[in-house]
Amino acid sequence: MTHPSTDKAGPASPPRSPLERRIIEQLGRLPDEDVPPEIYRGIMARLTPKRPRLWHRMRFRLNRPVTVRFVPWRWAPALAAAILALVVYHAPLQPGRPTPGEPLAPEMAALTLTYDHPAARHVALIGSFSNWDPASPVIRVERRGTRWIFHLEVQPGRYEYAFLVDGREVVPDPRAVFSRRDGFGTVNSIVYANPGDHARL
Repeated sequence: MTHPSTDKAGPASPPRSPLERRIIEQLGRLPDEDVPPEIYRGIMARLTPKRPRLWHRMRFRLNRPVTVRFVPWRWAPALAAAILALVVYHAPLQPGRPTPGEPLAPEMAALTLTYDHPAARHVALIGSFSNWDPASPVIRVERRGTRWIFHLEVQPGRYEYAFLVDGREVVPDPRAVFSRRDGFGTVNSIVYANPGDHARL
């Protein structure tokens, strides 16, 4: 045990009173003794270790080196399942079968429209089924003398159409039962296409 020195005082130490000097002298005469081991063990047993904070524990886990061992036979089932899933996903569908979740395509309807014009050099069919395109590839044209015959296949529904004579005159179908004015001074004929039907006008 170390006692304070009686003959060394710092330059900034204040002057001691006679009582203080007597106490220091008595302490200096005491013999030096070591701390008993049982006292040290008792103090250490009463100390509770401090738990590190969450942030410090996370940093320790992230900075700690990790050894990864790759064992092929353990990963074989997972790799086989992944390869099978890729094969099934990218496999082409059989012809004629719809894509899952896609609605079935309705049955097509066939239309045959005719127009007679003795003096016409060229007649084209235009309508909502072809976006009013006189050169649409969905329309097959057949000419028999002064008669122009148009064949096409459409989805079931209601369609408006007319004939374009010599590229400048739009005329309705005189055989049509229904017609409608389009608001621009033109009368459009109307045809209804039903599934599986072959309408001829």
